[in-house]
Amino acid sequence: MSNGFSVLKHRNFSFYLSARILGTLAVQMQSVAIGWQVYAMTGNVYDLGMIGLAQFAPFLCLILFAGHVADVYNRRLIIIGCYIAQLLCSLSLFAYTMTGYSAVWPVFAVLVLYGSARAFMMPGR
Repeated sequence: MSNGFSVLKHRNFSFYLSARILGTLAVQMQSVAIGWQVYAMTGNVYDLGMIGLAQFAPFLCLILFAGHVADVYNRRLIIIGCYIAQLLCSLSLFAYTMTGYSAVWPVFAVLVLYGSARAFMMPGR
């Protein structure tokens, strides 16, 4: 009988699991930071709900199409493209923060793109 950690003896799976855990942690930290920033800019709780909607609505609209794309095209390339898109979204949010603007709509626009990338990431994985 083997224990549950014997799967970690496989090097590639260990890398995959580590990347998933660290990626999930990064997404959660970014989500909290975005929420704090938007609330600091507007002071409106409604906008906090819109953050979640801006990320979930593209996922809901694109998930079936993303599943088809994952079945037809190379999943490795889809995942790489999604990581690149998420990186660009994060860099865009960073650049926006550094400019000091106080409009909220650019944050929501980037979050829609981020949610779209996550919609393609899920069936790709």
